[in-house]
Amino acid sequence: YTLINEDCPGAEWNIMCRDCCETDQIECVCPGKDEVVGYSVPCCRNEEDECDSCLIHPGCIIFDNCKGCNNGSWGTLDDFYIKGLYCSECHAGWSGGDCMKCGAVINASRGQIVLEGYPSNSHCEWTVSVNSSFAIELRFSMLSLEFDYMCQYDYVEIRDGDNIDSRVVGKFCGNERPPPIRTTGSSLHILFVSDGYKSFDGFFATFEEVDVCSSSPCLHDGLCLQLGPAYYKCACLAGYTGKWCENMVICRNPMAPVNGTVEGDDFRFGSQVYYSCDANFKLVGSNIATCQLDGNWSVSTPRCESKSCPDPGVPLNGQQKILPRSGNVSTGYVTIGTIVQFTCRDSFILSGSAQRRCQQDGTWTGKQPTCAKGHNTCPDPGVPLNGHRRILPGSGHINQGYATVGTILQFTCNYLFLLSGSAQIICQEDGMWTEKQPICTKVNINCTVPGAPLKGQQRIVLGSGEIHQGYATVGTTMQFTCSYSFVLSGNAQRTCQQDGTWTEKQPTCVKACKQPKLPNLVKQKILSTQPQTRKTPLHRLFSTIQDKELSQISPTKIPVHHIGNLPAGFFHPHTQLEYECISPFYRRLGSKKRTCLKTGKWSGRSPTCIPICGKLGNFSLQNLPSMAWAWQAALYHKISRTSNEIVRQQAWFLACSGALLNERNIVIAAHCVTELGKAVVISTADMMVVLGKHYHEEELQEKSRQYLQIAAVIVHPSYDPVLLDSDIAIVKLMDKAKITDHVQPVCLPDVKDLSNMNTQGYVTGWRMQHDANNSAQTNDTIRVGTIEIGDSVQCEQQYEDHGISVSITENMFCARQDPNGFSNICPLETGGVATFPAPDRAGSAFTWYLVGLVSWGYEKGCSEELFTVYTNVTPFKDWIEKHLK
Repeated sequence: YTLINEDCPGAEWNIMCRDCCETDQIECVCPGKDEVVGYSVPCCRNEEDECDSCLIHPGCIIFDNCKGCNNGSWGTLDDFYIKGLYCSECHAGWSGGDCMKCGAVINASRGQIVLEGYPSNSHCEWTVSVNSSFAIELRFSMLSLEFDYMCQYDYVEIRDGDNIDSRVVGKFCGNERPPPIRTTGSSLHILFVSDGYKSFDGFFATFEEVDVCSSSPCLHDGLCLQLGPAYYKCACLAGYTGKWCENMVICRNPMAPVNGTVEGDDFRFGSQVYYSCDANFKLVGSNIATCQLDGNWSVSTPRCESKSCPDPGVPLNGQQKILPRSGNVSTGYVTIGTIVQFTCRDSFILSGSAQRRCQQDGTWTGKQPTCAKGHNTCPDPGVPLNGHRRILPGSGHINQGYATVGTILQFTCNYLFLLSGSAQIICQEDGMWTEKQPICTKVNINCTVPGAPLKGQQRIVLGSGEIHQGYATVGTTMQFTCSYSFVLSGNAQRTCQQDGTWTEKQPTCVKACKQPKLPNLVKQKILSTQPQTRKTPLHRLFSTIQDKELSQISPTKIPVHHIGNLPAGFFHPHTQLEYECISPFYRRLGSKKRTCLKTGKWSGRSPTCIPICGKLGNFSLQNLPSMAWAWQAALYHKISRTSNEIVRQQAWFLACSGALLNERNIVIAAHCVTELGKAVVISTADMMVVLGKHYHEEELQEKSRQYLQIAAVIVHPSYDPVLLDSDIAIVKLMDKAKITDHVQPVCLPDVKDLSNMNTQGYVTGWRMQHDANNSAQTNDTIRVGTIEIGDSVQCEQQYEDHGISVSITENMFCARQDPNGFSNICPLETGGVATFPAPDRAGSAFTWYLVGLVSWGYEKGCSEELFTVYTNVTPFKDWIEKHLK
């Protein structure tokens, strides 16, 4: 190269420079830091007198992969770009002057591979080797790459070997970490590739050499025998097979014997099952079986045989029979549980047990009976079903199923059953009874259907009974209900009893009103029921043609006479309810008194209590500096990043003032709840409302304060964040504000209210820029100033005279300090609300109306002659009320 211009930094660039060589400075910012870095490149003037670079350079891209940056000299001989040493510090995994070099050959027993962030079009390779008798286990602690189902853009590729041609183990991308990877040999190859588009955080992986048996691959306590770096063999315990001893020797499911059971649900090698038989059966064979190594049980399934007793035989001059369903006799043996009954022939008496039962141990209960010759007797006739019998004392006795001659039996029946036959029978000498055994038959007793009460209905409770020809069966339950506007007095159910009567008294249906729902903040008083009187023209006629005694009789006067008791929550006709609000800060809407009418409805309208707006009990011109404005609401913003040490020490700062409209809504300037110069609403979590506040300082704890979270913010749809037109918003509170002496709503103005308002209004608000270290401001309270509304044309002209071109829209008005009134406020420093008083209908007090919200004004100065622009609340009344519902 030949030196052409000594202003060029070196011979490498001289060939591209002409005599007109100048310098173009490339200014950049080091990534992740606020440090300004850069370099200079030669440039030459083109035909359009613009300085074009004499070489192709990448601009600020050279710093993209740096963690710390070097800086050029910025001079005409700056050779910074030629040297290529752009970075003073690289992210983990990168090296070189431009931090673009990556990858390595690693020979260690353990270590880590880190790639912190990555530029576009990266290509990195790592080869990892460990001791030849070990394998490698690779674990990813973090993976953050561009995701693609095919992993074809940014990816990490793992190969089982030491070069790019080894077997691929896996190809990974996205942010889901793969499971641990283990090689078959002692080397591992890792390839990282990125395309020319998106960049992510990179990856972090650790590796270590592992013994193939270190992870205990053999199951069920098998012994791992290493055969090489990645090969092993499992020596299995008895009862287990397979490469990893995963297969267990299991015997087939054992069958339970007929009339028996088998216990045990583990059929592996060495396990045991147990056999048993049902009652009345005995086990033949072994009761235990063990699963053997060949998969078979040690014994075959046993069997269950029925237990039995020997046939007890028939006594001489007697008979034997087996009671039905108790058992059976087979080849001289009787099954367990069988009951045998013995009887004797006529003129013979049984001596011994009349019944014997075969027991579990194969023996019979009792002794074998005998039949002996005896006197004449009568067989026991038994007891009639649903009846009773007794032996008449001294007449005889019954023994072993026979009654002596002369025995007298008397019979009776249970309740609701009637005896059919002779009530008394006698045993005769011929062994016969004088009469047959009587029987007891059921007597059908019914109840007369009670009928439905007047203005009511009745029905049978499903499944309780039935009605036939006007009679209900015993147990039938009747359910009673009443028609609309009538209420049941008495029990709703009656049941037919066995004596033919009904439970409870017959209910009645009486006129009544259901207690109306009591709204919140309303208390109710029940007035004593009084007869009500109405005067008609006929009363006047009677009073003129009859004497005074007769004229005292009122044709419409109804005596109070209540029929029947009412259930809770119902009232008799003519009952009066009186309502009032629970707090003096609320006024009632709706009826003060409501009367229960004969139609079952209440007269009048349901009452409700709403807060009283616009009342200021302590107002006087002399006390303006110390007055508390109960509707004033303070809006706080949460502190974000700032270099102001004083602000950063506080979690919240006072940003704006608004006005309380009701228990859940506050109206405020829209610029207070949106980002500066934008219509984007600030997050409700970053704002808070404080009511009942008088002092500026938070350290002055006031019991009247209420701290409320914000549920939603509604900005007027026509809000212009540049011109501040329609600068109004509604803040909805998450919880209701509690109306107290210090927290009360202000009224919204109507067009007819404007004519009655005073020409003087008042703007109130707190100083926003408050110096906590200034002792004079420690007890600073809400500021107030008397204002008068000015002409819009005059206002625009004043701003024009100060070099500011503005337009006052119909949604704004201008106001400035009243020269004859008190003021300690600068509205542009405090923000706030403007309220005007108007005398109420009686003229004894004022009602206060919200007329304006401080919107904008002059950047500096608070002269009393200067106008401040307010949002005019009146045009937005319909919009506000729509969102208050």
